[in-house]
Amino acid sequence: MNKLDTDQLQFVEIIAKLLNDHELFKEEYSSDDFERVVIWLKKLRAQIDITIETLGDNAS
Repeated sequence: MNKLDTDQLQFVEIIAKLLNDHELFKEEYSSDDFERVVIWLKKLRAQIDITIETLGDNAS
């Protein structure tokens, strides 16, 4: 596995903080917990995509 660069590491730290803030870290996960995490991450990904698109539109 390759080491993360500084930007990637910062992004992972932000995601970890958000996961923790939304109480998605647990010692053990049920299949329902796993599904909840996946849904939350998909919503987060959609928001990130929208933000990137908006920033790209504003730059042009």
